Amino acid sequence: MERTRRILWIGATGAALFALSPIAGEVFAQPPPNDECLGAIPIPNGTSGPFSTGGSTTSSPVWPCGAGANDVWFTYTATCTGTALFSLCSGVPATFDTTLQVFDGSCGSLTPLLCNDDRCGLTSQGHLSVTSGTTYFIRVGGWEGATGSFTITVSCWAPAPASPVNDECSGAIALVDGVNDAPHSGGLGFNNFFATTSSPAWPCGPGVNDTWYTYTATCTGNATFSSCFGTSTVDTTLEVFSGSCASLTSLACNDNFCGGASQVTVPVTSGTTYKVRVGNPTAGFRLHVTCAPSGGPPNDECGGAIPVFEGKNGPFSSGGATQSSPPWACPQGPSGDVWFTYTAPCTGIAAFSTCPCGGWQSPWLGTGLEVFEGSCASLTSIACPPPPPVTCLGGAQASLPVTAGTTYKVRVSTGNALGANETGSFTLHVRCGGSFTTVGATACGGLDLTPSGAPVVGGFVQYTLSSGSPFRWLWVGLPVYVPLCPAGCALGASTDFFLMQGPVLSIHIPCDPALAGATVSVQGVELFVGGCLPGAPAGVAFRSSPTIDTTIG
Repeated sequence: MERTRRILWIGATGAALFALSPIAGEVFAQPPPNDECLGAIPIPNGTSGPFSTGGSTTSSPVWPCGAGANDVWFTYTATCTGTALFSLCSGVPATFDTTLQVFDGSCGSLTPLLCNDDRCGLTSQGHLSVTSGTTYFIRVGGWEGATGSFTITVSCWAPAPASPVNDECSGAIALVDGVNDAPHSGGLGFNNFFATTSSPAWPCGPGVNDTWYTYTATCTGNATFSSCFGTSTVDTTLEVFSGSCASLTSLACNDNFCGGASQVTVPVTSGTTYKVRVGNPTAGFRLHVTCAPSGGPPNDECGGAIPVFEGKNGPFSSGGATQSSPPWACPQGPSGDVWFTYTAPCTGIAAFSTCPCGGWQSPWLGTGLEVFEGSCASLTSIACPPPPPVTCLGGAQASLPVTAGTTYKVRVSTGNALGANETGSFTLHVRCGGSFTTVGATACGGLDLTPSGAPVVGGFVQYTLSSGSPFRWLWVGLPVYVPLCPAGCALGASTDFFLMQGPVLSIHIPCDPALAGATVSVQGVELFVGGCLPGAPAGVAFRSSPTIDTTIG
C-alpha cells in the first residue's frame, strides 16, 4: 500500500506552512522557488529585493566559507568585461549573519569563483573579474543556517587604469566636510582596486594598496576622518599627515577602530591642507570628515540641552564635549557627550536613533545613547540601546513608552566602545506612535511571544518565542482570526510576508515613510505538544502563541 505524506494547513487562504511525514517524523517549511540552483532568480545591476532565506534548505556543493547553509540562488549576466561587485552590505541591512558565493558554469557543473562570510560586520560582499554576456550563479546563505531577509546589490565596471589617479600623494583627491563618496559609484564608495603601496612605510596595521586624499581644514580645532560609515565596516587602515608630499609628517594612524574600519582625530588649523592616506580595502568605502572648533558645545551639560522634535534633527557635533554626570548606565557611552530634550507629542512608543536610514547617517559604530526622565538635578535613566540585532551596528537606537506632553532628556556620545573620547557629527532621529498589541485569543497551550525594540519606520524589532523545542516557527503577515481547533487555538497572522524556524525573529522595518500607520502581525507555533489535538489539521498536536499586532509609527 502506498504511504502518504500528510499536510498541516495553517492560513486563511489554505497556504501550507508545514509538511509532516508520519514515517520519518520530519517537519519542514515550504521552500522558496529559488531554493536550488535550477530555480535561480535573475537579478540586474543595482539593488534587488528584499528577499528571504526563510524555509530554504542547504544545497550542493558544500560551502567553503562561513559554515554557510539554508541558501537561495540568483543569476547575474555581466554587462561589462571588467570587475563586478556582489554586495549584501548596500540597500536594506540584512537581518541575519550572511554568507555569499559566486560561480560560473551551469547548475550541473558549477565552478566556484568567490566566497565571503563577513565583509561589513556580519554581512557579505566580494568582487571578481567578469566577462560581458557571461551568466554567473550567486548563492546567499546564513552562517550555520541562520535565516532572514536581505537585499543584494550588483555593479559592473570596465577595467580600471593600471593605477587610480590618486595612487600617489601627488594625485590626491580633495575631501570636504561630511560624507565623501566616489563620483558615479552609486553609493558604493571609493575603491583601491589596482592601487600600489606607496611611501612612507605604514606605522600601523598592514597598510597596503593605498590611495591619497587632501583636506583643507574649515575650522581651528579637531578634525575627525572616518571610514566607519553606517553599518559598513570594510577593513581599512587610515593615516593623516601635515606638510607637502615631499616632506610628510604623520599626525595619526589607525587600523581597527570600529570592526575593521578606521578612524583618527587630529588637531587642525583653519585653512591648512592635510594629506589623508587609506590602505588595505578590498571593497568600496566612504570617508566621513568633521571639523569641530575648539571649545565645548552649548549642550555639553544637561542644563544646556537642545530641544529635538519628530523626524531628523541635526547634524550636531560633540566637538569639545566633556563627559557629564550621572555615570553612563548604557554601553558605549563613557566619553564626551551632549544633551537634548524631547517633549512627546503622543502616548505610545518613541524611538531615538542615530542609526542610518535614508538621508540620516551616523558614521559612529560606538555611538552611545541614553534617555532619562526627571529634572537635570534629579535624573532617572529609563532607556538604553539593546544589543544587536535589535539595534543597528552603525549607531544607537533606544525605545520606550512615552506619555504625551511629558519631557524627556536624551544624552548622546560619539566615543568608541573602548571609551576613547572621540568627537564628531551625528544626526538624531525621533519617531513617536508605534505600538505592540497582544491578541491573546489566538493562543493556546501556554506558548508566549514577547516583542521588543522600536516599531517605527527604520526601527529594529525582535519577537522571542518561549519554546525551546526545535519544532517551532514564527511568521509575519496581516491581522486575521481563523479558529484552528476546538481547544481554542487560532491563526492571528496570515502568512503573506515571512516565515522562519526558530525561537527569535529579528526585523528591520524599511526606511519607507509610507509604512507609517500600517499594522502587521506576528505569531508562533510549536508542534507535537499542547492540547490542540482533537480536530486539529492532520491530527498533529500543537500549541500557538498570542499574536502581536505591531503598528508602525
